[in-house]
Amino acid sequence: MSVYWNECRRDLRDHNLLGLWALATLLAAVSGPLGSYENCTFLHRLLLWGIWLGLFLLAATGIRAFVLRVLNLREFSRAGPLIAALVAMLI
Repeated sequence: MSVYWNECRRDLRDHNLLGLWALATLLAAVSGPLGSYENCTFLHRLLLWGIWLGLFLLAATGIRAFVLRVLNLREFSRAGPLIAALVAMLI
């Protein structure tokens, strides 16, 4: 189980993931999807989408670590669709 947590920690320390989260949060705050543009201020949208996207990235990272380390699926042709399906079911 420690291999799973090490994989999660390694992924969450990746600067690319943090940059992706920040960029996606900014884009969502500017565009205001799901009616948030009409109902929220910009700072509220920034907080709202930052939290939601952060939670989804945490869940996707956990699912990815589970598939790669616990299920030991290393081939992208098998692991990729499974990760995508599990994240899509969660969302």
